[in-house]
Amino acid sequence: MNGTPDEYLIPEQLLEDAFDAARLANLAHLKNGLPPGLFPALKLLAELAGRVNIEGTSNEVLVESDAAWGAVREQSQICLALVGFDLQEWEADSCIGSLGTERNNYDPNRCR
Repeated sequence: MNGTPDEYLIPEQLLEDAFDAARLANLAHLKNGLPPGLFPALKLLAELAGRVNIEGTSNEVLVESDAAWGAVREQSQICLALVGFDLQEWEADSCIGSLGTERNNYDPNRCR
């Protein structure tokens, strides 16, 4: 929530990425090479993204308490897992790198 503009995407960009991922996954030359279960997961992600109403909602409220946004986040995690991406590990590695600490000294509260 308190990052700089070059560190975070705005919600509109993230939602557009969800729509793009589903659209691209439907291309015949890509669809057959997707991991099992990814195409329907991306379709659901795009459907859920379409339910998010960002008009008149602050980013803070959207990210912290909007149910539709929460559903998109959960589905995004499912999609990432289907391609073998471990979000928690990436977040831990990103935090460790920015703090210059060892993995065994990782404290998730220091990264916030």
